[in-house]
Amino acid sequence: MNANVQVDVQRLGREQVVTLKELLAAGVTRSAVDHRRRKHWQEPLPRVFVLHNGPLTWRQKFHAALSYAGPGARLTSLAVLALHGFRDAPAPPSLGTLHVLLPSPLKRRSVSYVKVARARHLPSRPTRVAGFPCVPLPWAVADACAGVLRPGCLYEAVQRHRVGATALREAFRSRQVPVSGELAAVLADLAAGAHSVAEGRARRLIARSGLPDPLWNRDLFLDGEWLCRPDAYWPEHGVVLEVDSVRHHQLGADFQHTTARHARISAAGLCVLPVTPAQLRDAPHRFLSALTQALSHAPYPGVPRVSLGRS
Repeated sequence: MNANVQVDVQRLGREQVVTLKELLAAGVTRSAVDHRRRKHWQEPLPRVFVLHNGPLTWRQKFHAALSYAGPGARLTSLAVLALHGFRDAPAPPSLGTLHVLLPSPLKRRSVSYVKVARARHLPSRPTRVAGFPCVPLPWAVADACAGVLRPGCLYEAVQRHRVGATALREAFRSRQVPVSGELAAVLADLAAGAHSVAEGRARRLIARSGLPDPLWNRDLFLDGEWLCRPDAYWPEHGVVLEVDSVRHHQLGADFQHTTARHARISAAGLCVLPVTPAQLRDAPHRFLSALTQALSHAPYPGVPRVSLGRS
């Protein structure tokens, strides 16, 4: 009997996770299920069984959550960000709660580690990530920010996963997450082209200062050849802003790469103004003073030779 169940589970491809309905359909009697549950199996969620009595893997927990929620269920929120490998999201094994989204007519209550929500209009097909049905990434980001704003996840969605700022704003509207305060400010940063928390802070400092607005994250070409993609650039002045974090720019090979990059930009006749996230946070007036001074000496010699790539 157990061997037959194992064959069915392998066919379903859910790593020893199976529902009561599937067991009964496979010919296993209720008395056999009860016997196995007491001695050999476990029931982590109502009517969902794992066909062993050892610790569950994180993948089995994910499968169990979706099996409990039922047909059409999709992972959302931090679970999806974790599967995509977001730096500012927990790793899948560390997630304490799994958020699952259901089509509106279906009803399931939240239980144990599964939090269930419903949506009137789900995309026709789920997005599969690591083998699991998920909502589109913009929706997952919106759901993750519904209770607690996660600026790092917003910027990472745009910078590393190529989610457009417009798509993010539309996702917040679709998921009925209010856009105001700090969330509205972060979305404005993204729409302007800022790609990190530090860049967003710099953008707001510059906007409040009355200094000219730069272009953010645009490719620069020197005499038609690609030169760099700086964090910010003032095309009429020839000033380049580089937000150099310790994490990415001041250690080992990264530091050497950053130094060579700055030297290459300077050699092209542009002014390079490096700043760290800590300086933007702790000494904003010093940063604005340095930027004001750099802009006051413009235009720099390289301006006529430098052109912009497409936005």
